[in-house]
Amino acid sequence: MKIRIIKQKPDKIQRFFTEPLSFSQKVVVKKLLIVEQLLERMQAIGLNRCKLAEKMAVSPARITSMLDGTNNFTMETLMRAADAVEGELALTIAPKGQAVRWVSYCDADGPVK
Repeated sequence: MKIRIIKQKPDKIQRFFTEPLSFSQKVVVKKLLIVEQLLERMQAIGLNRCKLAEKMAVSPARITSMLDGTNNFTMETLMRAADAVEGELALTIAPKGQAVRWVSYCDADGPVK
């Protein structure tokens, strides 16, 4: 049996998944990751969108725009949101090409939990 290999140019969808993300696409991914973390914390502490709005002293419409992934977060908004979901905002800048993973949490002066 002879195998015939045919080389084709990748189609639009194949190119989309093989090309590196653009800067604006990376921004969208980071925003969605923040939204995902907020939603996870909200669920963990039993907080709905209206209660989150109350805790952040903003309108429910503002929360909707925050959680739909299109919002451009300010540092103040991120800090308010973290506080409202009983969390701490943790940021890091890693060298290009390196992934960052949060593996564990620990008390500021205590052992790793």
